[in-house]
Amino acid sequence: MEKEDRRTKITKRMLKESLLELLKKDSIHKIKIRELCERADINRSTFYKYYASQYELLNAMEEDWLLSIEHYIGSIIPVQEVFFADILISLEENLELSRLLLNSNVDAEFPRKLFNQPCIKRLIDETLPLDKDDSETDYIYRFYVNGGYSIIKHWLNKEQRESPSEMAGIMQRIFQRVQC
Repeated sequence: MEKEDRRTKITKRMLKESLLELLKKDSIHKIKIRELCERADINRSTFYKYYASQYELLNAMEEDWLLSIEHYIGSIIPVQEVFFADILISLEENLELSRLLLNSNVDAEFPRKLFNQPCIKRLIDETLPLDKDDSETDYIYRFYVNGGYSIIKHWLNKEQRESPSEMAGIMQRIFQRVQC
């Protein structure tokens, strides 16, 4: 049974890597199962054993990515530079997938999926100055979410980017200024 589990993991990893390569050139809507299987060097029946479509495979990749973010967030309270650095390291370790997902080239709904993660909502709630009325708090929340998302996306897309720890310091200082 152990060999089957390992084989399954290898097959799924090959499919995910192949989809990632194909997504660099085409949208998810243009990718055919046949070409995905050829690139991964697996049989179509093997593909369908694990996934119903390329969209389901993409969804599995997104879920894996979100789980890795959840892992890095853990239960760190309050938000600190080290915490930001851990998240940024995770994003950089999965640079190609992070770029594809955050740039919304693949799934326009992904930002919504990301910010609906309970750990992300908790983090934002803990860093918001909650002494404002409800309408202002909603604007502040949107400012943090969209601003943080934009900063991280810009950082990931840079070829000559700051290290994760340098960027964490920058983000921490930005968030502290906004709270004043």
